[in-house]
Amino acid sequence: MLSPLISLAAVIVSSASFLAVSTSVLLSSGRHTLGPIELWRPAFINAVLAIRVDALSAFFLLIIAGLSLVVAWYAIAYTRRMQDLGWFYAPMLLFILGMAGVVVLDDFFFFFVPWEFMTLNSYLLVIFHRESKESLKAGFKYFLMTHAGALALFFGVAWIVARGAGSFQFEAISQSLPGLLESSPVLTHLALASILLGFLVKAGGFPFGMWWLPDAHPAAPSPVSALLSGVMIKLGLYGILRVFFDLLPAGPWNVGWGLALAAVGVLSLFFGTMRALLQHDSKRLLAYHSIGQVGYMLLGFGIGLALAQVNPFLAAIGLIGGLFHVLNHACFKALLFLNAGVFERATGERDLNRLGGLGKLLPVTAICTVIASLSIAGLPPFNGFASKWLLYHGSVWSKGGTGIVLLLFGIIAIFISAVTLASFLKFMGATIWGSASPVVASLQPGKEGVWLVGSQGVLAMACLALGLLPQLGVQLCYRALQFGSGESHLPQFSALFGASPLSLTLSDGSRVLGVWFPFTVGVLLVGAFGAGELIRGSAGRSHRSVPVWRCGSEVGEEETRFRADHYYVPFKKFVRLVAPELAIRWRPHRWPLIPRLLNPDSWAYQPAVAWLLKTFRRLAASRAGFPQVYPAWNLIGLALSFVILFLLWWLGGSQNG
Repeated sequence: MLSPLISLAAVIVSSASFLAVSTSVLLSSGRHTLGPIELWRPAFINAVLAIRVDALSAFFLLIIAGLSLVVAWYAIAYTRRMQDLGWFYAPMLLFILGMAGVVVLDDFFFFFVPWEFMTLNSYLLVIFHRESKESLKAGFKYFLMTHAGALALFFGVAWIVARGAGSFQFEAISQSLPGLLESSPVLTHLALASILLGFLVKAGGFPFGMWWLPDAHPAAPSPVSALLSGVMIKLGLYGILRVFFDLLPAGPWNVGWGLALAAVGVLSLFFGTMRALLQHDSKRLLAYHSIGQVGYMLLGFGIGLALAQVNPFLAAIGLIGGLFHVLNHACFKALLFLNAGVFERATGERDLNRLGGLGKLLPVTAICTVIASLSIAGLPPFNGFASKWLLYHGSVWSKGGTGIVLLLFGIIAIFISAVTLASFLKFMGATIWGSASPVVASLQPGKEGVWLVGSQGVLAMACLALGLLPQLGVQLCYRALQFGSGESHLPQFSALFGASPLSLTLSDGSRVLGVWFPFTVGVLLVGAFGAGELIRGSAGRSHRSVPVWRCGSEVGEEETRFRADHYYVPFKKFVRLVAPELAIRWRPHRWPLIPRLLNPDSWAYQPAVAWLLKTFRRLAASRAGFPQVYPAWNLIGLALSFVILFLLWWLGGSQNG
């Protein structure tokens, strides 16, 4: 128990520091920046190790601090039955440190240090269950894909630095990009595309996330899955915001890059959510939804970039909607992974077909699961609806050729939100509702405990608070965007969203686009539900449970139980047709040279070790065990020393002559 408590204490101290710094920056309306604090300026390269926290850094630092604290609290109970806790808590603490380092460094050369440090420690967490071949396979795919993305990112940055910036500092890159875009537009945009690719791999955007994310998230322990989905993939989005909204100057290329981001977002939300509908592994289903929800965020960023010079109001609504969804997703997706971890901890199962009826055994977790599921599905008055509502308005109200494309993207996003609801009706029906499976029926109700209940309760309350009072989240995201170019490039907050703390009034500068009263709607929904329960109770109808009618046939109860695979059977056939699996199928027997080249142990390390061992065995034969032999070896060594000294003297004399 010592390692979990020490780790929790370390996370509390570090999170308190992160929260103090981030709130200090954000409460100043984003105009205050901490740093840059220069720590080291190496002589061998034009780079500076400097810490700088602006509004965007503070926003992501806030998410890192909050979720790290919740996950560390949850892990106290989750890891109670695990072995080798040092292999869990040490990488987890270093993983959190790496994520914090990514968002506070002000130089791309040193940016790669915490970026790779974060990847290495998250890899160790993904393969924590080393006895499982599936975990090792998932870890290999994750390690390979993320390092390929880091390589693409490095090539893009290195080209810009070599051709114009001369320095890895963000400010120097920002100042050099206008000249590079004018003198070498094609190569510069290719470098930017390489940078975008590197960040998309980490963010889990289409198609890269389909290749590693659905395997890595389920393989990791549930607290790690919550951090991977709730925080780490967001750092790819942080990189996109930093480069395309801070370093890249405004220009005609904004429309093209914006539409590209929005298109990748729509592909991500479509394919990720469609594939999630087919899954029966609880954590694999949630992993695919991570890809889908990242698509909504990329759609918002694309709207903000594409419309920046055409309609600043809609651009701000879309951009803030995307950033607000980053915050909301951190809350409800981390909560869903914690829910799945509780289910797995209680039953030992992740297969939804073998679950059901857990709501009676785990009542608090069941309530939190409902809140998180309705939040990710975008139902009012939960927080997922508030951010998606902004994205829908940002996409459907724009005009012109760009507006038609964004309108199509918005329609697809609305349809996929309905698919998300269908997917989580299955998730809830197969876990907390329905009849109990044989696995669940054999369990006794147990205590959920303060560690599990407290962590889930905090995130559930955050989902409700940001849904009922979306002005809080929108105001936070508005302040987070006061970086780089400055506040003057965004319309006034009241002109965008109104002044009421209990509602959102969207405006494009000349007209009101929509009004949302979440608190009022929430009160009406609760009142309607209460009235229905009151009417039902006043009728005096009794409840009774009866067995399923089997039409007179002798059929077992398990055969008539409604399982996860029974949901949406006709529609899932259509999904398999339009959204085939894009996972890379590794068949090394067809290409024997490739796994050999990718395995340096077989052609470098192992032969070298074998040669050394063979040499040592021959030398060991000299240990005959007779005292007379050892003086003989000493004399031989002394003679060789004299020979070497003589040769050195002779070579030195011949060179002087």
